Amino acid sequence: MQLSDLLEKVKSLSPLPPVVMKALRLIREEAPVSRLQSVISNDPSLTAKILRLANSAYYGLPRRVETLSEAIVVLGMDTLRNVLLAAAAYHTMGRAAQGYMLKEGELWIHSVFAAYIADNVFLKLLKRKGEFAERVKSSHAGISRLEEMVYLAALLHDIGKVALSDFMEDSLQTVKEKLALGENFLEVEKEVTGFSHPEAGAVVMEAWNFPDVYKETIGAHHNPSLLKNDALLIAAVVHAADMTSVKGGVGTGIDGMYYEWDFGSLEEVGISQDILEESLFETMPFIEDLEEFVAMGLER
Repeated sequence: MQLSDLLEKVKSLSPLPPVVMKALRLIREEAPVSRLQSVISNDPSLTAKILRLANSAYYGLPRRVETLSEAIVVLGMDTLRNVLLAAAAYHTMGRAAQGYMLKEGELWIHSVFAAYIADNVFLKLLKRKGEFAERVKSSHAGISRLEEMVYLAALLHDIGKVALSDFMEDSLQTVKEKLALGENFLEVEKEVTGFSHPEAGAVVMEAWNFPDVYKETIGAHHNPSLLKNDALLIAAVVHAADMTSVKGGVGTGIDGMYYEWDFGSLEEVGISQDILEESLFETMPFIEDLEEFVAMGLER
């Protein structure tokens, strides 16, 4: 497969809708609740998804929220941003990826769960006086912006699988045979399609005109040691969250555990195994909420 073939496929993938991009900008600007509510409510489907996710146990709201304006107030801007992104990503990440043996909704569940873990890890490490906290504090992006980039990069880290799925499906038997012989999954992807899914993900980010940091981090989420500065910081957290999610058995398709940890990058930024184990333990109970979200969508 040539780059032109991949780009043609990318045209069929929907980037984050304009209403989401505008809402994210308003959140960063700390705009009034009424203005934010006015923008998001223009998309009734998105609004419904936000309310369903907001009322899940993960966000621990003291009471059930019934309206968008109420959700905005009760959640707070940072949490609303994450709910908004997860809900908006379902349109693209929620589709079946049969080339990876993932049913409808399974890739989205893995992606959101990885984003949950990434955010959990980010906040835990900030509280510790270590290399990670020092790197975050010295970043020109600022803590809030870095947290947003970590969450979004984790949410979209496997977008390349969506782009490659049809091509992988055409050669699924060959893929299985190569994996049975112990070949590296990323190399098998490249042999079969011409691209690994991180490389395809970087192509998607560029096609969608996302900032370079997303192209870099998603393109290297299985080997973040290749990166530097903020990109290394973000990619290391995403890598850790992705691998921890797979370790927990969430969203494991044909690739399963055919990946290796990049321990060097985790050490470099100060991400320890105990932090990852704590984050997995704390987020695992919320898988049921994500599965229920998908089931409700499938019933419609």
